[in-house]
Amino acid sequence: ELLTKIGNADPVVIGDALHDKEVADALKVRCVLCAQGSHAGWRLREVAPTGETLVEAVKLALEPEPAH
Repeated sequence: ELLTKIGNADPVVIGDALHDKEVADALKVRCVLCAQGSHAGWRLREVAPTGETLVEAVKLALEPEPAH
């Protein structure tokens, strides 16, 4: 419902766990992870762009999505 209401905005899930990436994939939105949570940064970087800090993760989220 929220995704419908925000229209053509570019929502991004920012999280600190592998499950957050799974949720973003299920919602079909981008995901950026933060390595300051319970999962190792190297593991998070295997599945999504990852900042070492929350500030870095937010900066990554604000960047436009790379073209495929």
